[in-house]
Amino acid sequence: MRRFARLPAAERRLLVRMAAVLWGTRLGLWVLSTQRVHRALGRLMPVRVGWRRSVPFSPERIAWAARVGSRYVPRATCLVQALAVQRLLEREGHPACLRVGVAKGGRTRLLAHAWVESAGRVVVGGGALERYAPLLAWERERPHALALRARRRAKNPRRARISLSGSRRA
Repeated sequence: MRRFARLPAAERRLLVRMAAVLWGTRLGLWVLSTQRVHRALGRLMPVRVGWRRSVPFSPERIAWAARVGSRYVPRATCLVQALAVQRLLEREGHPACLRVGVAKGGRTRLLAHAWVESAGRVVVGGGALERYAPLLAWERERPHALALRARRRAKNPRRARISLSGSRRA
């Protein structure tokens, strides 16, 4: 606690924010799918386009906060840390790509690992990544993709949905 108090105020805020995001991500993954948690983090912590902190936190400092904060969150796995770090990196204006890979461990075991890359460097979850075959990569949607989606919605604002019983609903 003494070491926390000696940190600069900005770093204390970063640690508290990271701990909150780690806890929320961990709790979310206990009850929701990974994709829903990823979407929920995007809605709860949107990237502010055009907004920049005068001195943004570096990717290394955000990774440090994740390592420290994960000590106080039960079962803060690589996926929990990667989801939290990706969101905070994007919020600070850094590019971030969350990657998930799988590897065969033994005869029948399948191992999975998540890590985050920013500007071509692994920020969190590094190690022996060459043994993992890439399974998926999540990056933030670019502004032109968001604009394209908005135009599609504007053309067809009330798309008909089909329920499981087969009846159409507006």
